[in-house]
Amino acid sequence: MDLKKLSSDLNKEQKELQKLERMRQKSPGDRQGISQAELNLQQASTNAQRSIRQLEDTIMDFQRQKLLDVKTIFINFITVEMSFYAKALEVYTHTYLNLEAMDTQKDLQLFSARIKILDPPVWSLDSQSSPPTIHYSSLPPSSSDPTNPVSVETSGAAQSHALQRGRDEGPAPRPHSHLQHQADKKGQRDETDDDAEEEEEEE
Repeated sequence: MDLKKLSSDLNKEQKELQKLERMRQKSPGDRQGISQAELNLQQASTNAQRSIRQLEDTIMDFQRQKLLDVKTIFINFITVEMSFYAKALEVYTHTYLNLEAMDTQKDLQLFSARIKILDPPVWSLDSQSSPPTIHYSSLPPSSSDPTNPVSVETSGAAQSHALQRGRDEGPAPRPHSHLQHQADKKGQRDETDDDAEEEEEEE
C-alpha cells in the first residue's frame, strides 16, 4: 500500500509540474493561474516526499526486525550447541578421570582369582563295574611337600599299610573277559560231543 501511495504521489507531482510549464508557455501574464499551479506543485511535492520518507521508514523497520530475528535465532542456536558441548565435555572429563584412576593390576588379580582352579581333579575307580568318578583333593599344601618330614613319614606309613594288606588278602582274582567265557563254553560243548561219539562207538 505504501508503494501504491508513493507511486500516486509521484505521478501527481509530475503532472502538476507539466501543468505549470504549459501555463507559463501559454499564458505567461496569468499571474494568478501560475501562482495556483505553483501552489499545487508544491503540495504534490510535499506529499511525494512524505510518502518517500514513510517508505524508507517501513524498509528500515523491516531490516531492523530481520536483523533482530537473525540475531535471536543464532544466539539460541549457539546457546544450545554450547550447552551440548559443555555437557559432553563434563562427561568426557569424568570418564577421563575414572580411566586415570583405574587400577589395572587389581582388576587383573580379580580376573585371575575368578578363573583359577584351586584343587586339581583326582581320577579313581570305585569298583570293577562302576564308571570312573572324580574326587577333588582337600589335602593341605604341606602334605604334597617332599621336603616336609611329616609328609614323608605319612606317605611311607600309607605305603607299608597297603603292601601288608595286599599280602594278607592274596592275589586278586583275575576277571574273565567276555571272549574267555565264550571259549570256555565252546570247550565244554566239544567235550560233550566227544563223549557222545565214544559211547556210540562202544555200542
